[in-house]
Amino acid sequence: MSGADTPQGPGWWQASDGKWYPPQQASGSTPEPPPVPPSGPPTGPAGGSVGTAPSGDGGGGGGFFSRLFDVSMKSFITPSIIKVLFVIGIIVISLVALGILAAGFQGDGAGWLVVFAPFYWLLGILYLRVILEVIVVLFRIEENTRDKR
Repeated sequence: MSGADTPQGPGWWQASDGKWYPPQQASGSTPEPPPVPPSGPPTGPAGGSVGTAPSGDGGGGGGFFSRLFDVSMKSFITPSIIKVLFVIGIIVISLVALGILAAGFQGDGAGWLVVFAPFYWLLGILYLRVILEVIVVLFRIEENTRDKR
């Protein structure tokens, strides 16, 4: 029997070709039917739609200032400001690298700073990126395990 475009009853399973097949054609045990998506807006803790990753907005309701002054620390602001922190970090690292470069051009015997400045800039941004990604991963772990407690 060939597959159908929609499930025809309980126990039907969807194969990798996107078609639905009856339970008797399953290899092994009968799989659970796929969950039916809700008809209304998503109600999950992260506010994402069915089958998507959490939005990373901090996992709490309310605006930025309500989360900022949430003394219970149940709502996080870090995921919502991580991009701003990255841009600020790039600006600071770039200014320091420019200072090192300028010092290399002005000082006697400090020519090695001209060579060092680009390496400082590149490694500084790489280090900043890795640290911020670790922070984001920790928040995503928390979001993914929040409902399992």
